Amino acid sequence: MKKWLIGGGLLLVGSLVAFGFIASGKPKGTDVFIHAVKTGAIRSEVAGTGEIQARTRVNVGAQIPGTIIAIPVKEGDEVKKGQLLLQIDPERYRQEVQRLEAELRMTRVSVAQERNRLATMKARYDRTQQLKAQGLVSEDSYDQAKLDYDASRFQLESLEETVSQTESSLGKSRDDLSKTTIFSPIDGRVTALNTEVGEQVIVGTTNIPGSVMLVVSDMSELLAEVDVDESQIAKVVVGQTVGIKVDAIEDVTYAGRVAEIRNSARKKGEANVFGVKVLLTAPDNRLRPGMTAKARVEIETRPAALRVPIQAVLERAESALGNPTGGEPGEKRVDTVILMHEGKANAVRVQTGLTDDDFVEVLAGVRDGDTVITGPYRTLRKLKDGEAVLEKKESDDDDKDKDNGGASVEVS
Repeated sequence: MKKWLIGGGLLLVGSLVAFGFIASGKPKGTDVFIHAVKTGAIRSEVAGTGEIQARTRVNVGAQIPGTIIAIPVKEGDEVKKGQLLLQIDPERYRQEVQRLEAELRMTRVSVAQERNRLATMKARYDRTQQLKAQGLVSEDSYDQAKLDYDASRFQLESLEETVSQTESSLGKSRDDLSKTTIFSPIDGRVTALNTEVGEQVIVGTTNIPGSVMLVVSDMSELLAEVDVDESQIAKVVVGQTVGIKVDAIEDVTYAGRVAEIRNSARKKGEANVFGVKVLLTAPDNRLRPGMTAKARVEIETRPAALRVPIQAVLERAESALGNPTGGEPGEKRVDTVILMHEGKANAVRVQTGLTDDDFVEVLAGVRDGDTVITGPYRTLRKLKDGEAVLEKKESDDDDKDKDNGGASVEVS
């Protein structure tokens, strides 16, 4: 029995020694992802979201109240300038025009009659004045003749003023009558129709709900009206190239250019945003006003920039690049990358330039062919100078995911 125990113990010790020799031959170090520094294109962009709109669109509303009796167009119809869009019941306006026309005729007749009467009164006054000079009429007769003449003159002036007022009222009534027929102000497409036959139109100014009956848009020139955050707006200038994606149209990027930047900001949630109008250079018939648009304004492009993945750039205290916990409180922090050199980590300060979604341009601090550590992030932010590191293969994580039933598990 003792022999068996001794033999088993020797076998166990031998196995442990053999395992130690095997394990000691395996390289030691922290597993990291790496990336070779090289040149490539980098594009600095500013993003904005908004919607597609026609560059020229006209809100058509009513200038007079009334009942709609005809709408000979429907939403989506192409229309020409001067084409009938909508008819308001003209009957009461026509009756008012007829009433004022009759009143004007009657007043003009009264003017003609008063002019004849004035001529008579003037002749009588002139004759009385001559007789008075000869002492042939009394003072009372002279005063009465003058009074009749002056009264007729004032009456004629009053009637002539009434004619002017009636003509003015008639002109307004005729204008109101003409406004019962609404025509298209431009060539374009009916992009909104907000009313129906039989409804009462609302007279109002722009943006009052219900005051816009139709919208006619010139679809030959389309804009993407997008909002840009105030922190980015200083980079945007008129004329810059823009790529526009529309949610409803997949796999198409429309080209455009910045046409206008609003001078004042407005609130959007908790942020201040500026409106930017982007003119599409080659729109097509699939685009519709109101479609959601995502714009990327091209600020600057470098076709051959020395670049590193954006996740490789850290901020560390200037006096302790190699120690992630070093530095004084409040000390200036600088852009840093961690190189992998001869199996060890080496933190270096870098000067960065343009940035896009994936890469950061490095102006100084690394060279073409250097190897930078890109992750994992929790590992990267804790690495110290001189720490041993090993390249981690993507397949390592894939195998772990499979062992966990396809779910990626991260332990802090």
